[in-house]
Amino acid sequence: MCVARPQGVPHSVPVGSLDALLETLDLRRPAVAAHSRRVAAYARQLGAFTGVPAEDLAALVQAALIHEAGALVGGGDDVTVELPGIDTWCGLSEDVADILWYAARPYASYPHAPLAARLLAVAHAFDELRRPREYQVPLSVESARMALAREAGRRFCPTAVIA
Repeated sequence: MCVARPQGVPHSVPVGSLDALLETLDLRRPAVAAHSRRVAAYARQLGAFTGVPAEDLAALVQAALIHEAGALVGGGDDVTVELPGIDTWCGLSEDVADILWYAARPYASYPHAPLAARLLAVAHAFDELRRPREYQVPLSVESARMALAREAGRRFCPTAVIA
């Protein structure tokens, strides 16, 4: 395990502790932590529906839980900031690191991204459409599904959207 602290991760977070990273996110950015938990729940449902194997499903959920870890270093609740070295620092598997890398680039990586990353991108977008904002009323479940369906095959994987 790498012991170098990724840029932006507070020194109070013990090296190699994914749980501590999530706890810090919960304390410092509760809205982001809540978003990540919802995205993880959606991703788990999408993965189960599409038949993702149990080991890959666990990696998908883990990636969903930390996909907004960059919020610890600044930006708004909806800003994703990459943390160089977070994968080896937290002891993440290569599968989780790949999911995070591809999911952060949905336009560039579709359709070459692993299915788990495509599912995470859809789960993330669904929650973003459903979240209340100062400048936007949250969409209903049906309206959010229709918005995602309009982007199927362009921004999002059709299989992930249909799930």
